[in-house]
Amino acid sequence: SLGVRLPYHGASALEIARWLEGRGEVIRVMHPGLPSHPQHEIWARDFTGAAGLFSFQLSERYPPTAVEAFVDALRLFGIGFS
Repeated sequence: SLGVRLPYHGASALEIARWLEGRGEVIRVMHPGLPSHPQHEIWARDFTGAAGLFSFQLSERYPPTAVEAFVDALRLFGIGFS
């Protein structure tokens, strides 16, 4: 069933990434399916879809305590560090 689930997984992630791009609290969304991504043209040339992994950067106007509270409140997303 992976062949059925993965396209929906990728489409859902891209929809969320697009939504995040429109948020004032977010200064950058890193998802290769977005035209704003620096390597989007390469991704579009070589791939037909993406997985659900992406990242975003919150505005620096929020203090670390507010960012920590935001992260701690997440229920549907996992946090990964790189």
